[in-house]
Amino acid sequence: MNNPLLVDLGLGRFIPRARQEFGWVARDWGQNPAYAEAEYLYCLSVHGPVLRRLGFQEVALAPFDQWRLGLWSRLMHRVYGTEPRRTPPVLSIISRAEFLRRFG
Repeated sequence: MNNPLLVDLGLGRFIPRARQEFGWVARDWGQNPAYAEAEYLYCLSVHGPVLRRLGFQEVALAPFDQWRLGLWSRLMHRVYGTEPRRTPPVLSIISRAEFLRRFG
């Protein structure tokens, strides 16, 4: 996932763009033999609620990992001059079958 792009686009523009780009990823994932054994697509970020709207499931992280990734997220928001998210970092994950069904 391109977290800086997600921050730049914001929710309103990210969802349509993600659907388009996920279609390209689904095509590659379904046709490229190098990816045949990959079973999941995942992202570690504070953008779990956005990815949930696209069919990803959220898995809570251990407290230290939440703290570490939250610190990184706040730093990135400061660099990009945007307001930090108040949601905790999560592991967002979707199976190959579900990703290809939704976006392929």
